[in-house]
Amino acid sequence: MRIQNRRKNDRQAPSNEGGGAPDWTVTYGDLMSLLLTFFILIASFSSIQESGFKKASGSLNIKAIGGNKKSDDSEVDLENLVKYIDQDDFKNMVSIKIGEGEVLIRMDAPILFELGRAQLKQSVFKLLEKIGKLVRNWPNKTRIEGHTDDLPINTIEYPSNWELSAARSLSVIHFFEKVSFVDPKKIYYAGYGENKPLVPNTTAENRKKNRRVEIYLEKTDNPIDWYSEVESN
Repeated sequence: MRIQNRRKNDRQAPSNEGGGAPDWTVTYGDLMSLLLTFFILIASFSSIQESGFKKASGSLNIKAIGGNKKSDDSEVDLENLVKYIDQDDFKNMVSIKIGEGEVLIRMDAPILFELGRAQLKQSVFKLLEKIGKLVRNWPNKTRIEGHTDDLPINTIEYPSNWELSAARSLSVIHFFEKVSFVDPKKIYYAGYGENKPLVPNTTAENRKKNRRVEIYLEKTDNPIDWYSEVESN
C-alpha cells in the first residue's frame, strides 16, 4: 500500500510553491544570449570596409595598385623582378621595398658604374631591362634618384657630386627610354650628391652603401616614406 501511494505521488505535477522558473530555462536563456552575441560579432566583421582590410593586411598587397590590365601586368613584372634578383648575383646589391605610397628599388652604384663615372656597365643591362619593363607598365610616374658618397670630385665632366649623381640618374632614364621604350612623360629624375646618405660617411664600407641609384615607382600622388622589406621564398 505504501508503494502504491508513493507511485501516485510521483505522477503528480511539480508544485509552483518555490516561486522560480525551472533550472533548465536558466541554462537555455544563457545559451541564447551567447548565440546572439556570436551572431552580432559575425555581422560586425562582415561590415569592415575593403580598403581598411587591405591597409591592415600589410603593405605587400600589390593588387592595391589599381584594377586595370596595365596594373595587373605591373604586379606580374614586380613579382618576376623579385624572383630574378633573388636568383642572380645582384641579390646583395639590389633591394626592393614596398611602401604605402611607393615601391622602392635600390641599386648599389658599383653594379651600375665605375667609380667616378656615369656610363652604365653592360653587365647590368639585363637587370635594367626587367626594371624598365616594370616601369613601362607601371600606371603612375617613376622617379630616379642618384646619390654619391662625400668624397669630392672635380673633373671637367663632373665638377662636383651634384653633377655626377644627376648624370647617373639620367643614364638610367635614357636606358629606360631607348631600350625599354618607357614613355618619357612618366619618368623624372633627381641628383642629390652626398646630401642624403643612408649611413654616415665614416668608413669605406659606408661610403659604398651611400653610392646608389634609387627608383621610386609611385602608387599615389602623395608618396609616403615608409617601407617594408620584400620577403622572398
